[in-house]
Amino acid sequence: MTFKTLAIGITLACSSLSAGTLLADTAAEASAGARLSASHHDVRVGADTDSGLATERGRADRDAGEASRRSGEHHERASETVHDATDRVERQLAQRHDRATTAVEDATHRAVRR
Repeated sequence: MTFKTLAIGITLACSSLSAGTLLADTAAEASAGARLSASHHDVRVGADTDSGLATERGRADRDAGEASRRSGEHHERASETVHDATDRVERQLAQRHDRATTAVEDATHRAVRR
């Protein structure tokens, strides 16, 4: 194995590691975004009178249902973001792998011809 072939192999390994890091960072950002958006949903509870209490409970139930629905939507969007980022990173990794493989094969053929 020549030094050039070894260098190309090391480059391929480093690009694989950087793609994995990119994927992990993207997943962490999407997860944090989903948690942050879910934490901003307020549920109002409480009233001064008994009749007001029943009304407020009804509103709180409705608000809690709406917050739950919105939280689910945010979770779906975050999941889609992670899925899209995963696909993008996998495509980039495959392209880098193909380019590195071609470079190693070309270097090997040139070395054999010499």
